[in-house]
Amino acid sequence: MSVTSKMGGSGLCALCVFLTLCIQPVESACTLPFTGTWTTSNRGIWTVTSTAIQGFKMNVETSGSSVREMECYSTDGTYYVLKSTAIFQPFTGVNTYIYTCISFTKETDNKYLFSIYTENSTVTLPPAAVYERVIIKGTSVITVSQSEACNDVSNLGMERFHVALQTGLETAGAVTCPTSIQSTWSYSYTGLSCSSTTLETCSDKTKFAYNDTECTDNPMFSADGTLYCIHTATSGGSTYLTLYNADATVDNSATFQFVCMIYTISGSTVSASVNPEACVTDQTSTSISTADGKLVTYSDKATSACSK
Repeated sequence: MSVTSKMGGSGLCALCVFLTLCIQPVESACTLPFTGTWTTSNRGIWTVTSTAIQGFKMNVETSGSSVREMECYSTDGTYYVLKSTAIFQPFTGVNTYIYTCISFTKETDNKYLFSIYTENSTVTLPPAAVYERVIIKGTSVITVSQSEACNDVSNLGMERFHVALQTGLETAGAVTCPTSIQSTWSYSYTGLSCSSTTLETCSDKTKFAYNDTECTDNPMFSADGTLYCIHTATSGGSTYLTLYNADATVDNSATFQFVCMIYTISGSTVSASVNPEACVTDQTSTSISTADGKLVTYSDKATSACSK
């Protein structure tokens, strides 16, 4: 006798329903590792819940950067795939979602490092091409795998590491500036209008203090000239330094909340390039191609370096 005959039609249907409901692949819950309001070096001010990031800045439109809510779509505990909650239309009549892959590294309770692990790809077509570390999938796509979104996970340059600071506690994330930059310096760069300049990093070794009484110009996109060292790393003889600008407000045109600096030292001279928010691929201490980037030379003014 067949299984169907033994169970009867209704019994078999009930079994099928049970198998359909109960024996399905279950995707583990995606929970972000922190919550609250966070000021990031290059991705805007985030409001983070356990399942989504609001205010995630990205460049996906020809009109410039925009902020989006990105929900936690999937994670393996190291990489987090984020998905836009709103439909994105890169082309007329084409409905898509935006996905990106990110990882977080906790440094303190109020400071995380993060990196984007999605390849830089074309979001809009030339002549007004826009590139961003995202993938775009049609709304009909049911599943996006981690390997699809996290498609650039090896050989990251130091410029790919960024900072998130808990809003209101930004300066609590300060670290001691590298000993190689601890001194009193004069500085010069193209466009500087002053003949006498001073940068001092000795009295408080967690910050750059530009003397704005002596010269109101500085190369660090800061009105007040006070910036805190937040994260530092070295690679190939160059030092990468992320600084937080302590200006009460910034306009994201002449002044920015964060600056990234790459520098090398030869004798008593520092060669540096600085860029708003984040360093970029192919930036070196002596070369930068961004619209706002600056090349700066620092010369040691002190008779001796700071007491280490």
